[in-house]
Amino acid sequence: MGKLPFLVIAYIFILLFAIVLFVVVVKFTKRKALKNFLLIAILAVVFVTLIIPFVSLIRSSYLKPVYIDAVSDNSGGTIVSLWRNGVIYLRRLGSDGKTIWTKQIGHGSYRISFYKVSSNNSGRVVLFWGESQSQGLSPYFLYAQSIDANGNCLWGGNDVLISSQAVYNVPCNILNNGLGGAFFSWIVVKDGYEIRIQRVDALGNVLWGKDGKQIVSSKSRIGDLNLVGNLDRVFVVWTVEQENNSHIYVQILDLDGNNLLQSGGLRIDTNSWYCRNVYALSDNSGGAIIVFQEGYEDPAPIYAIRIDSQGKRIVEKVKIASGEPSYIRIAPQKDGFILSWVVSPRTIPLFPKQWTLHIQKFSYLFTALWDEKVVYVSEGTEGRLDFNLGTSDGYDSFVVWQNVSSPAKGGLLYAQKLNSEGKELWGSSGTLVSSYNLLFYPSSPHVVPDGAGGMIVISLMKNFWGTKYIIFFQKFSSSGNPLWAKGAIWDF
Repeated sequence: MGKLPFLVIAYIFILLFAIVLFVVVVKFTKRKALKNFLLIAILAVVFVTLIIPFVSLIRSSYLKPVYIDAVSDNSGGTIVSLWRNGVIYLRRLGSDGKTIWTKQIGHGSYRISFYKVSSNNSGRVVLFWGESQSQGLSPYFLYAQSIDANGNCLWGGNDVLISSQAVYNVPCNILNNGLGGAFFSWIVVKDGYEIRIQRVDALGNVLWGKDGKQIVSSKSRIGDLNLVGNLDRVFVVWTVEQENNSHIYVQILDLDGNNLLQSGGLRIDTNSWYCRNVYALSDNSGGAIIVFQEGYEDPAPIYAIRIDSQGKRIVEKVKIASGEPSYIRIAPQKDGFILSWVVSPRTIPLFPKQWTLHIQKFSYLFTALWDEKVVYVSEGTEGRLDFNLGTSDGYDSFVVWQNVSSPAKGGLLYAQKLNSEGKELWGSSGTLVSSYNLLFYPSSPHVVPDGAGGMIVISLMKNFWGTKYIIFFQKFSSSGNPLWAKGAIWDF
């Protein structure tokens, strides 16, 4: 709001100044050629001054919020989801790249807040989203739906109401329970912050009350909410920001929604001052692993902590890497986890003017199982690296990345596959997926393993005006050979 008056004043000043120049040129310039040149220059300035806000208005009217996600269909294909203009769209592509079905989810509300999608091993996907019938922060009612491999809604035609609280609800996580049901977590923003959890069974019955179970209430900001399932309990992990500090807390629930730890959760970080980029995953032994980055220094250390089924630390805070303080990526494996991070140009003695993308595998005791891998070295310092991870059959790993500089200069999208020993299987520098230019510019890439050693790379691209969106698909075989590619305007 503070910028609007300044911009209006600036435009008025430019126009008045141009008018004064116009009058001065007409009145005092005698040479006809010079007069015409100056008048054309002044009119050009006026035209540009007027056209910029007009074009921006047109562009903003087309540039609606668009977000995509993609999961495996457990049959070699993918289910990609997109929300725009108050509707969530789903499309399933088979292993051959052909569309099997499309579907729309939503109630035609004014707007949809962040949504989440998750899949299980039976080919089902579960959606979780919030809807509002008005502008502003509230109310957002929360809904969920389970969809089978044929695109049929399993939880009724009207979807499951997860929470009817008339507040600003932010959907955060879906945790499939392996039996067709799921747990849902969200943050409530109203005079502070709350974390709430809801459980739904395979038939779509809400089990933990109409508004779920409250995990914690805080006047301070809550973020980095994670859900982890293990045996007969659910781990809830989150951060609480207080002034210049951010700390990690955990709560453990049984299947009836009872808290197994102290009220408000148990703080688990040790001697940390600002925890961020928090990821939680199962240790496959009844406990959980929490990986996080600390602080904003560059490089910022990356730590890991392991807790047992009662929330007790069985492996204390261990530094496992250091990287650029933007974001990290974690992918679970059967015998550990994969960590990927970026190191920025000014922190690399060997590459003083280059970005590098690193990847490493760790055991559940945080022992490095590979020699640290540098999977990509940029050609310069412009832009940044966007990347993502995926795993197949619990051992092979996939990493996709794009070196993004600017819409004018475009970028390149790459992919690499590593085996359980960390050996690069698709060449020493990966395989080129696609390139980008001014016409279509990408968001962060997605990777969906196909269950047979190959994968599908998905990228959302929009043109400069934001009037067209293309979702680009490229499938690779287990040996890295491109099988099919598909780029289509999302027009349904």
